[in-house]
Amino acid sequence: MIKVVISNIKTNIKYFISIVFNILPPLVILPPSPSYNLHFSLSVNSTFIFSNSFISMLRIGEESGSLDETLSVTNDFYSEELNIKIEKAMKSVEPIITLVIGLIIGLFIIAMVIPMFDAINSIQ
Repeated sequence: MIKVVISNIKTNIKYFISIVFNILPPLVILPPSPSYNLHFSLSVNSTFIFSNSFISMLRIGEESGSLDETLSVTNDFYSEELNIKIEKAMKSVEPIITLVIGLIIGLFIIAMVIPMFDAINSIQ
């Protein structure tokens, strides 16, 4: 029993370490390209995390000299896109939540009514 628990812990630790070392470093550490006077968009592109449209917007902002405005517009775009996805998800989840709550209430009502019918039948 203890050996099984220890092997599960070892497996979980190995899984956690693989996540940390394979996924998180590209998010945290960009390659040192900006220190060599290369474009920030090329450095971000080398991580393979961001979409091509985002990298294109970065490149346009760098070339035009208005990176802050470009990032602001990009932020607005992705925020709106995220809000739309959240609304769609909530619209699909609402009927399921309604059904689950209805089933729970129905079970409570049935649990209260059945003993009353049993009590009435036992009196007669």
